[in-house]
Amino acid sequence: MTARGQWIFAAIFASLVIALAALHFYQGLPASNYVSAMASGQYEQAGEYLLEEVEKGNPQAQNALANLYYLGLGREADFRRAAELYHTAAKQGFAAAQLNLGHLYKQGLGVIKNAERAFGWYTHANIAGSPWAEYYQSQISVELTLTPLQMSEAKKRWLKLDALSAEPL
Repeated sequence: MTARGQWIFAAIFASLVIALAALHFYQGLPASNYVSAMASGQYEQAGEYLLEEVEKGNPQAQNALANLYYLGLGREADFRRAAELYHTAAKQGFAAAQLNLGHLYKQGLGVIKNAERAFGWYTHANIAGSPWAEYYQSQISVELTLTPLQMSEAKKRWLKLDALSAEPL
């Protein structure tokens, strides 16, 4: 590669790094500290950076911290705490948290196993624009976890996010 080609590559790479950092700042996460800690495997420190944003009510930070609890990264795995954080973010309409909470209900991790509630959270994740939600809704149907009639009733019952979020975990 020529010197000019190396310079162009470096400029493109630097632009990409700046764009990713700007995206994280735009979305409200403490980008540089959180991303650096995650990239270097310092998960406990990454969780500390997220706590301030979680307390401010940032749903993206709540979902990210819940992921750390779910996976047991930088802290002991705690499905119940993950469910609480996902629920808090999901109530705010954050699609990723709604999808994650649906997974917990489908599997019974940290919450009582409940296919109808899983379907309800997948429905809201679909409404919020999650590209995976429809797949998981259909998976519940294919696995015969819920009959078509039960899914129809679940859609009616959980169509309003307020009704679904008001249910205790």
